[in-house]
Amino acid sequence: MKQSIHSMERPAPKQTSTRSSNTTTMLWALATITLFTPQTSDAGGVCMVVKKLGNSLAIEWIASEDETVDSASEKAKALLQQQGFTRKKLQDIHVQASTSLAHGHMIIIKSEYETKIGKLRTSYGCGFSHASSTEAESVAINNLRSYSWGWKQAFGYELYARHSY
Repeated sequence: MKQSIHSMERPAPKQTSTRSSNTTTMLWALATITLFTPQTSDAGGVCMVVKKLGNSLAIEWIASEDETVDSASEKAKALLQQQGFTRKKLQDIHVQASTSLAHGHMIIIKSEYETKIGKLRTSYGCGFSHASSTEAESVAINNLRSYSWGWKQAFGYELYARHSY
């Protein structure tokens, strides 16, 4: 005679101590927090660009395990100001890319091209990666594209700077 699953007796659940269960739960919670919470770092880097009417005039970068994003920004801006670049009408100095990676790779690419209306333009792209210079270069290409909408990869680019820290 067959019995339905619903009428069969189920074995009693294994008894565990409350203390062991709570410890396991706390360990899982701690592991989750550790794995999925962004880690703060006192390291970092920035690429700072001077632009005038969409054309990049200059770039400076600082990236080191001894720098924070803020300190790197201040130093890069000071380097640009030493070259005579200041905030003027229609000219802007801004951070184009930054990272808080303690160790990584940085790539800056440069492209000189002609816009659709025939103006010569210079644009930079900056990328950081913890994995490799190749990945940092891919990030730099996307960075260039996002700051210079008229740029196309067919215009090409040259490696301007490479740094690992």
